[in-house]
Amino acid sequence: MDHDLWSKIDSLPFEFNIKFSLTIKRNIKNIYNNILEIYSQNNIEVVYLPNIPSADEKLLYSVAKRQGIKVNFYEEGVNLYADLIKKNKFKNFIKSFLLGNKYRLYDKRENFRADKVYCCFPEKYSFKNYSKINQIKLDFSLGELERKKLKNLDIETLILSRPVSEDNLISFEREKNFLKCFFENYNLDRKKTYIKFHPRENEEKKCFIKSNFKLKELPIELSGLPAEKIVLSSDIKRLIGYSSGTLAYASELRNIEAYSFLEELPKESFELKQVYDLFKKEFKKINFIKL
Repeated sequence: MDHDLWSKIDSLPFEFNIKFSLTIKRNIKNIYNNILEIYSQNNIEVVYLPNIPSADEKLLYSVAKRQGIKVNFYEEGVNLYADLIKKNKFKNFIKSFLLGNKYRLYDKRENFRADKVYCCFPEKYSFKNYSKINQIKLDFSLGELERKKLKNLDIETLILSRPVSEDNLISFEREKNFLKCFFENYNLDRKKTYIKFHPRENEEKKCFIKSNFKLKELPIELSGLPAEKIVLSSDIKRLIGYSSGTLAYASELRNIEAYSFLEELPKESFELKQVYDLFKKEFKKINFIKL
C-alpha cells in the first residue's frame, strides 16, 4: 500500500466543539469519501486504531463499520485504557445533528466495538467492547551505540515534558507558574537532570524551561527515540512527567521512582483528569507530586 495515502486526508481536531461543527460540516463528507476510497481501492479487510477518542479515528472507525470492515484496537500509550470520550449527551446530540449521519458521536466508550484488542496490560483494560483481547510485549531495547551514549550522560532524573499548553490543556502562563513552583520546591541535582521535549512543543517554551531552570536537553541522537526505550534500557533513577504512557510502563516494568504532575492539574482539563484517574486506579506505583 502507498504509505502516503493518508496524507491526502485532512486532519481534524481531537474533539469537536459546537462552533467548529458548524464550519466543518461540508468538509466531513469529503473526508469520509476519501477514507471510503482508500478502503475500497486497497481492499482493506482490517483497520487498526490506537486512539479511538480522536475525531480522525472516529471517522476511520465509522467508515470501516459501515463497510463491514473489521476494526481492532491496539496500544499506543495509555489512551487505550482511559475513557477520553466526553459524556455530555446534549452536546453530543447537537453536534451529531449539525454534522449529519456521516460522522457519529457516542457518549460511551463501549459503543466503539473491536473484534480484537492488543495491549500490554489486559487486566487494566476495563471496557467490555471486544470479542477477544490479546496481550502483547513491546520491544523497548536500545542499540549498542545508543546504549553507550546514554550511559555516558549519567542521567539521574529524566523529565518528560509535554505540549500541555500547545494542546490547550492549560494556559502557557499556568504551565510556567507551575514549573517555577515545582523547581523551587524540589531540589534536583541539575547536573544529572535532563529533559526530553515532545516534538510538538514550541521553541519559546523550550527556551523558557532551559534558561530558567538550567536543565540539560537530551542530545539529538537520543531525543528522537521513544522515551520508553531510554528509560527501560538505562539506570535512570527517577522519571517525572505529566500523563505520559512512559510513566505507566516504567512503573510496571522496572524498579524506578515514577512521578506525575497530574495531581496539581486534573481540574483544568478533561483529558488530564481522565488519565489522572486511570493512574490512581490502575498504575498505583506512580507517585504524584504535591506543591
